[in-house]
Amino acid sequence: MSIIRTTLLALFACAPLLACAASNEITTAWPVNVGPLNPHLYTPNQMYAQSMVYE
Repeated sequence: MSIIRTTLLALFACAPLLACAASNEITTAWPVNVGPLNPHLYTPNQMYAQSMVYE
């Protein structure tokens, strides 16, 4: 019972920190240039670039 109580106490203590860390901003990074904007040449995870161009 003590381990459960300690775990719950630790989770409740960290909850405000996690709430402050959430923001309305999404940051993405891609380590290489995707090259020409031709969707037939992208790998599946590079399709974000086409979406960003057309939005």
